Amino acid sequence: MKSFRLLLPVLGILAVIAVVLFLSKNSGTIKSSEKEFALDKPEETDHIIIRYDTAEISLVKTDASWQLNKMYMAKKEAVELLLSSLQRLEAIAPVPKNYQSIAAKKLENTGIHLEAYSKGRISRSFYIDYDTSEVAGTIILNEHSKVPFLVRLKGYPARNITGVFPTEIRYWRDNMLFGLTPEDIASVAVNYFNGEKTSFKIIYNNISLPKVIDPDKNIEINEPDIKNAGDYRYFFSNIKYMHLPPDTSIIINDKLIFAEITVEKTTNGNMTVSLYRKNRDAGDHGKINFDLNYCYAIINNEKEPVVLRYFDIDPILSDLGDFIKK
Repeated sequence: MKSFRLLLPVLGILAVIAVVLFLSKNSGTIKSSEKEFALDKPEETDHIIIRYDTAEISLVKTDASWQLNKMYMAKKEAVELLLSSLQRLEAIAPVPKNYQSIAAKKLENTGIHLEAYSKGRISRSFYIDYDTSEVAGTIILNEHSKVPFLVRLKGYPARNITGVFPTEIRYWRDNMLFGLTPEDIASVAVNYFNGEKTSFKIIYNNISLPKVIDPDKNIEINEPDIKNAGDYRYFFSNIKYMHLPPDTSIIINDKLIFAEITVEKTTNGNMTVSLYRKNRDAGDHGKINFDLNYCYAIINNEKEPVVLRYFDIDPILSDLGDFIKK
């Protein structure tokens, strides 16, 4: 009896050890790296890629701003919200074990894929989607992991948090049509379609003086107005556009195009803006009136037109004669 009493503490210790080993074994089936989704140092992130279906958003940090898809300036507020959200991602729990392989496959096939980089090294790569088939919530999967998790965004009450990672250009793009310095511009070509003005092209070289070209005759102007041609680049510094309200129905066709502006940048390629007249209601005699304050623009063959004010773009819509010495 005495020896039995002496064994009780030993048995108790062994029981505790057994429980600890059991729990350690089960918790060890999920690596800590598999449930780490939040960015530790979002301020060090310099490149983010978001993919969904065939759409891709690439955000690259430059000295002064963020660049969108190597073509546009990204909206500062949208990028800041994204970085803040990536810092607040928190795994709640793994999805049920019998659903993990199915959920992982769905995420990899149809989920939003996000990659975050810092100094060329990937810091986060995961798939995320809102699931309604088995679990009513947002699920997330680290790349190269097999265990999806339910995830939440701290401070955000909704279960569906995928709206934080949109892949629409319109959401990410700053509404700056041209925000260029003179040094950013290698050449500008303005082509008119209605005969009201004469088309022209100006080629800039930091070493030599600007060259003024008559594209209709394919000749270089012998005596250009060097000052006007040089000053022309300053008109591209701060021109913004407006988005159309959602579900707006408009008519855009070749009959309404009146000008096309092509800017060749010293870096990051060309940008083309096609300008279209904006119809107003027919007048008393049945003639189509054009809006005298606003026009439509298609940027780089995008599907969605934007709206420009003539007041903002008139300085750009010069005539070849403006650059010929009088």
